[in-house]
Amino acid sequence: MVNDCYIRVWDDQTGNEILRYNLKEQFTNEDALVFGRFIKVGSSWEFVASGEKHNGSLGKLIELFT
Repeated sequence: MVNDCYIRVWDDQTGNEILRYNLKEQFTNEDALVFGRFIKVGSSWEFVASGEKHNGSLGKLIELFT
């Protein structure tokens, strides 16, 4: 169980936070989680939040993307 879980992206040159995604839902039985994905749109990148929960370990989750 992890409380106050989030990810953030920041500009390494300025130190400014660009994005913060707070995970509000509680997960109790899952052992892997996808917060979201970066996708390229034209010449820029966007973050799409998802909060997808999975069971079967990180290895099983990786198999979904290979």
